[in-house]
Amino acid sequence: SNRHKKMALQSIRLLIWLLSLWRNAALEQSYSEYATLLRAHLMNGLDPAVPPKSVRTADYSKAGTEVRMSIRFFKVQGVSASEGQMRLKVWVRMQWSDLRLAWDPAAFGNVSETTFRAVGHADLEGTEIWVPDIQLYNSNEGNHATLDGANPIVYSDGTVFWSRPGILDTMCRFTGLVAFPFDRLKCAMEWGGWSLSDGLQGINLTDVGYVFLTNEDTSGASYQEYAIRSVDVSLKQSFYDAIPNQPWTIVKYTVELERATFYYGTLILFPTILIT
Repeated sequence: SNRHKKMALQSIRLLIWLLSLWRNAALEQSYSEYATLLRAHLMNGLDPAVPPKSVRTADYSKAGTEVRMSIRFFKVQGVSASEGQMRLKVWVRMQWSDLRLAWDPAAFGNVSETTFRAVGHADLEGTEIWVPDIQLYNSNEGNHATLDGANPIVYSDGTVFWSRPGILDTMCRFTGLVAFPFDRLKCAMEWGGWSLSDGLQGINLTDVGYVFLTNEDTSGASYQEYAIRSVDVSLKQSFYDAIPNQPWTIVKYTVELERATFYYGTLILFPTILIT
């Protein structure tokens, strides 16, 4: 009946209103006090060098956590085919679960998320919580030197999200160096744990493992000479004699670049034809 429909609609509106009140409670003036208490509570006795506690389904380990990673490609900064170098402006994003950092928002003024300082896995002085030990193996410089430190966001269920902007300066063995200037170059980037195997740090992908976004005016997957044509991501597990019962996951990003034909046609080919 119409009466029952009106009552149901009113109940839905009331529920939405109550949810909005709950969500906005964390933005009250008391947020600072509750957030301070929350951080002190979570850091009490926490050792950032010890891997997290989480619910894992891996057969070989119930310790540690699973890390999901993704790369947001922002811009091609430079490519040197002769030197075997590719520089990409990116955001490296990682997400994992650490149940040591879970809390009941109702006990802390409905604060449902907070942040911690983090520089990198090996920098315990500048890092308050555990962060993944995942490195780009074939880099000219280590991640600690080319990715900015950024504060991970921690949610009340123990989910941690860490996004770092920076440069990936990669050593490449380019393939596809033919048919200049219409050739396509491919460069592989291999990521994996440095000191931690999958026994304490599983590695997987967020969705397909990469994303292109153009929300910012300065973003873009190309500069005047090269553009990213495609990205392919694959995972493989390796075993080493030193730890035969624990796999090491390697994430391989294969980036295919194509030369900007308009750039070469306008500035090189067309003037050459006119001269000859």
